Amino acid sequence: MERLKAGDLVVTKFGGLRPVRWIGTQRFEGRLAGKGHQPIRFAAGSLGNGVPSCDLRVSPGHAMLVQDGQGGEVLAHAGALVNGSTITQERVRGEIEYFHIDLGPHDCVLANGAWAESYFEDRNRDAFHNAGEFHALNPGHEAERQLTCLPIVTAEHPGIDGVRRVLAPRDVRRAA
Repeated sequence: MERLKAGDLVVTKFGGLRPVRWIGTQRFEGRLAGKGHQPIRFAAGSLGNGVPSCDLRVSPGHAMLVQDGQGGEVLAHAGALVNGSTITQERVRGEIEYFHIDLGPHDCVLANGAWAESYFEDRNRDAFHNAGEFHALNPGHEAERQLTCLPIVTAEHPGIDGVRRVLAPRDVRRAA
């Protein structure tokens, strides 16, 4: 991720190859960051057989493509998927850095073999430390809430329980 730059092509779930438009960055001092900024760790295989291929860390509000428990797919906030076993929230003392890939349309990109959402325009671009760079390249940009490529499920969403059942660690599923 850290090697990507604007103009590079990435494989997307719904739009084939798309060029990276911009990469937003956010940095936090871990020892001062609250729960809303501490990373969520998806252990290798926590989202399915070999998915992700190795441990993956994302921000709590970053959405991952998952099965909804009814044969469909949704994007679920990482923080809503924490199960204390294969999906956990880590406490980082050093610097935390997040990258958000803007492709224009909302889509999903591969991150360690798992589908993760691309940047979702929700009038939040100025929360990024390098927002000025985007505004300089796109003068007069009017931020409007973007349509999402799939429904987004949060911890408060009624469908989150079905998603959690699908992702329950195998030993937990056997006991249920």
